[in-house]
Amino acid sequence: MDPISELVESLAQSLRRSVAVDDADLHLIAHSTHFDDADPARLRSLANRRIDGPVREATLAAGFHRWTQPRRGRALGAYGHDYDRMSFPLRTREGLIGVMWVIIKDKSLSSAEMNQCLTISREIERLLAWQLAQANETDSTMESILLGAIGDDQDSQATAFENMRSLGLFDEDRSLCVFVFRTGTGASLEDADVRGTLRRAVRHSTEARSGTPALLAFKGAEAVALESVRICEGVDERVLTADKVISEAARLDSSLRGRIMVGVGTAFDDAEETPTSYRRAAAASRMAETCPEAVVAWEMRPLEALLDAVLKTEARASSVPEVVRSMEERLTTDVLRTVECFLDEAGSVARVSERLHLHRTTVYYRMRVFAKATGLSLDSGRDRLLTHLWLMCRNHLDLE
Repeated sequence: MDPISELVESLAQSLRRSVAVDDADLHLIAHSTHFDDADPARLRSLANRRIDGPVREATLAAGFHRWTQPRRGRALGAYGHDYDRMSFPLRTREGLIGVMWVIIKDKSLSSAEMNQCLTISREIERLLAWQLAQANETDSTMESILLGAIGDDQDSQATAFENMRSLGLFDEDRSLCVFVFRTGTGASLEDADVRGTLRRAVRHSTEARSGTPALLAFKGAEAVALESVRICEGVDERVLTADKVISEAARLDSSLRGRIMVGVGTAFDDAEETPTSYRRAAAASRMAETCPEAVVAWEMRPLEALLDAVLKTEARASSVPEVVRSMEERLTTDVLRTVECFLDEAGSVARVSERLHLHRTTVYYRMRVFAKATGLSLDSGRDRLLTHLWLMCRNHLDLE
């Protein structure tokens, strides 16, 4: 019997209650002998070696990955989840690494029993952290290779490229693709829990699709993933993969819903192309910060990609014509969005009306408001170009 299983069994025998330990993905690590408190939900989780179905969803919805203190979870009264569970989160500085469960069929744990559980949970936490550290050594090495490949140091790049080849990352049937993740307001990739959730979401979504999980590394405000993709795979399938990662992250932690953006780079089959795919994915992730879509593929947005490539990110406000610079002050967001959509749709009021779910009269009214406030005419080709270019450029510029 391994050390964690021994600790679990000794605690269960002392308490005369069923005990189990799961990892941060709610996959079973160890369990004790059954007592008369083994409800169907426990038996099912032991048979499947994971908590799944509605019980899993309820656990995640309760903010499982952010638990820091012992807490009593009430029985769901359905799905065979008949008894309360006392949970003891197992954590390191990097976030949640597991949880110890004690079933509470009738009376609560006494103070002495709680102290005993806390002592055992800390010992399990130490053992589990050590096991993960051993496994993470390999992950850390792979992350270093990825960061070296996309970094600026040429010697580090050359070494990383050689390591990628020697590890057999390229074969005749598959290519690689870089994805760059960013977070919006209310979430930060500096947060260990957010990083842990994104790691799990990337692993679940990519391993299920290709059989091997994507490599993930963190670089400042970005998370960079390198995934193996089929050579015949199109960009739409890569976008779908990114969508699945976002959905899985939101499922694991509801606070991340609507707060993750992804840029999808281009597929490549030579190590030297890694930095190019990364730069394209990073540019696409910046586009996603200002686009309605949470996932943007670089090759599907050639105009935005060109603007990102040629525009200076810093410019003096005085160098930008007042007529466009003051648009945000003079006009509402709704008017500007309608004008931008009008220009995107080549001046088709019918398509603007359909896309924005507006009555055509409202579209015409907003066009008049725009013309009156700016003095620009959307019937003029030059005024159209000026307006459209500014509306597309403004999010790329940091005006001094």
